[in-house]
Amino acid sequence: MKDRIFLIIMAILIMTESPALAGMTSNTEPGQNRSTISTQILSIEKNAMDDYAYGKFANAAKLWEQAALLYKKTMQRPGHIKALIHLSEALLETGNVNMAKNHLDTAVDIAGSINDLELLFKARATLGKLLYQTGDLDQAEIILKKCLDQLKDLNKKELEATVFLNYSNILFAKKKFRQAAGYYRQSMEKAQEQNQFSLAVKAAVNLAKTQVVLKNYTILYPLLKQTFSQAANLTDSFDKAISLISIGRIVSQQWADHKLSPLAGELLFLAYDTFEAGCQVAQRINNNWSYSYGLGSLGQLYQKNGQLEEAVYYTRQAIFKAQQIGAFDILYQWQWDMGRQFKLQGKIDNAIEAYGHALKSISEIREDLKNDCKGKSKVSFREAIGPVYFELADLLLQRSAQKNDPERLQIDLTTAQNTVEQLKQLELQDYFQDDCLIALKARQSSLDKELPGTAVIYPVLLPERMEIIVTIGGVKKSFNVDVPKTILTKEVRWLRKKLEQPGSRFIRHSRKLYKWIIQPIEKELEKHDIHTLIFVPDGPLRTIPMSCLHDGDVFLIKKFAIATTPSLTLTDLVPLRRQGIKLLLNGLTESVQNFSPLPYVDMELSEINKMYMGRLLMNEAFVYPSVKQELENTSYSIIHIASHGQFDKDPEKTFVLTHNGKLTLDSLEELMALSNFRQEPVELLSLSACQTAVGDDRAALGLAGIAVKSGARSALASLWFINDKAASMLLVDFYKRLLDSDTITKAQALQKAQINLLEQDAYQHPTYWAPFLLIGNWL
Repeated sequence: MKDRIFLIIMAILIMTESPALAGMTSNTEPGQNRSTISTQILSIEKNAMDDYAYGKFANAAKLWEQAALLYKKTMQRPGHIKALIHLSEALLETGNVNMAKNHLDTAVDIAGSINDLELLFKARATLGKLLYQTGDLDQAEIILKKCLDQLKDLNKKELEATVFLNYSNILFAKKKFRQAAGYYRQSMEKAQEQNQFSLAVKAAVNLAKTQVVLKNYTILYPLLKQTFSQAANLTDSFDKAISLISIGRIVSQQWADHKLSPLAGELLFLAYDTFEAGCQVAQRINNNWSYSYGLGSLGQLYQKNGQLEEAVYYTRQAIFKAQQIGAFDILYQWQWDMGRQFKLQGKIDNAIEAYGHALKSISEIREDLKNDCKGKSKVSFREAIGPVYFELADLLLQRSAQKNDPERLQIDLTTAQNTVEQLKQLELQDYFQDDCLIALKARQSSLDKELPGTAVIYPVLLPERMEIIVTIGGVKKSFNVDVPKTILTKEVRWLRKKLEQPGSRFIRHSRKLYKWIIQPIEKELEKHDIHTLIFVPDGPLRTIPMSCLHDGDVFLIKKFAIATTPSLTLTDLVPLRRQGIKLLLNGLTESVQNFSPLPYVDMELSEINKMYMGRLLMNEAFVYPSVKQELENTSYSIIHIASHGQFDKDPEKTFVLTHNGKLTLDSLEELMALSNFRQEPVELLSLSACQTAVGDDRAALGLAGIAVKSGARSALASLWFINDKAASMLLVDFYKRLLDSDTITKAQALQKAQINLLEQDAYQHPTYWAPFLLIGNWL
């Protein structure tokens, strides 16, 4: 799979030049004379270079691999090093990053052993390029900065432009645009001085991209026009085709953004010319990837220009070419485009089908997309790919609203919901970096079945509106709320900020969100005598507790027991067994590792322990080895941790504090697994002093998924750190209610404990009682 995902996510190709290294290979057998070996070396070298130039990277890699092996056998170490460098570059283009790095590491070692400074330099420069493409920007910058410093000593003018270009790509990725522009310009000028015209065009294209970001439009158009002229005069190659198409993509976007500009007409014609020229080159060199890329880009331009029939025509051709070579990295983009084009034509059924194909293509390269998002793209998986899922869900919801057939309506609503579900599960895996989360499916329960007295509330946040899908008794209904996502998000952010401030005036925001989220479905809830609401929140809605929404008279928690779940299916619905509950209590009262003391934790753990007669690990006893030993020896039903915890957008910075260290998500999962290997998993994991940052949807995603990650059937955790005394009072009350009744659910026990606290004068404000979320199984 070509490493081209970044082209699509960032929309404009950032191209780097392969160093022009001279290497000799051979396909010789022992006993052949020097003349024969040299002839074979020249033949393989030429074929490898031609294949690489025409974008046949897999073929080039095979040839360079042969060369490397032969050089190794004949003890020609300089030739071996050069072949390894070429091989790594070809492998990098095919997406085989690990193999490429292994070969480069070998090249560096050999060059160091023979003290060949020039080859060592070339290997390290290529390694810097590889690290950039895999997202290790800091290390790539260190290596390439050192290469820049070494250039003067080497006095190799022909290498300067390449190193400058690769270094500027790193600066661009780090958003140091003005510095990047300076290095791109130097790269362009140095390449021209050395007659490296293809490299000069690449640097010019990337320089143009920086001018777009810097809004230097007076410089931009002449630069693009000049670069197109230079690119058109290059010898046909893959790089030439991609350069032309890349120029066209920049120009077409400028035309779309500045249609009222006096230059709009010229920009439009230049865009068409560059795309067509790029497609012609791709055809001549018989490279279907670049040909598909050019055709798809042409389709996008026609779409922007409102010429939908032409857009569909070119997009269909782009799809065909990408399918021929299994290029899913661009195929999903063209299928997505076709869905949009059909939608603009009013062909909703065709559009839905095209979007479905796009999602199938995404599934083929999901790991590549996730890795690229973590790497140089530096965007979340949701930001990169989420719109495909939501646009399909939007179309299905629109179609469902037009259905008179109840069965067809249910199918469309279910498909819309399942589409968003796919994204949510991928998002959880992306956050936790763990594909094994889906192992929970072995004991999953669907929330689409009949659940007496229970409604599942599934908000779908779309750019221009919110759709709320309500499932009661296995039947779905959708409610349209005319509020754009940006406005809803703003209101959620305000409420969350107010909720964390005791005495703040939050009610206006709370009532507004009640009006948008609950009021449209109230009659439906009353009609079916609902007493429990299960929310499957998304995006910003993960950052607030629904319990504090207010109708003007009372909080929502006074009307309903409330639970949340990160997904419709990642919930294990088994009622809590009251007999034989074994509880492991862990906590800190002391100030450790610069965190404040939690004096009421002593009371909290003591009171709970009196009820359940569990095992208590507090302060010095609350350390990883002790917890591990307990979980190895005893199958606990409930694990309660009263300690500071932090959920961060970076899961590696998420932790629960122990006396002498921190439990990361992975170590917490490992501990919980000690119990989960037994027949029954942990029923409840309680974390009583957690916090997530205001407005951090990704951190809240981690909190929402904690039950799934840990393997517990449910989790009880707080969205923000609250008054120590209030938290202890609420949790003691919660555990008492669980023990006092065999019929009360965990959600109802939490509801009663929250109501009890809010009815006390000192704790009426939701900052004290609202942050606790019951996640997962609420029974």
